[in-house]
Amino acid sequence: MLAMALLVFCLRYLLRSEDWSDKLISFSFWSLNGGLIWMVFANLFPLGVMQLATVVTNGYWHARSLEFFEKHTYLEWLRLP
Repeated sequence: MLAMALLVFCLRYLLRSEDWSDKLISFSFWSLNGGLIWMVFANLFPLGVMQLATVVTNGYWHARSLEFFEKHTYLEWLRLP
């Protein structure tokens, strides 16, 4: 995200003002932020809830083990189109 922001910042001063579209940049900004929000709620949040439940029942060591992360790979496949 930081690289995209730097690219947009540099391109704004490299391109002529008639070649620059603020509406398009605004759309791309909100699309990237929407994608990040979708990633958090579709992948990271459900896994975090399951990890918290595992910490409460089995302990911190089990929630951080490789076995826990290999067990819930179906979440990765569910978010694919």
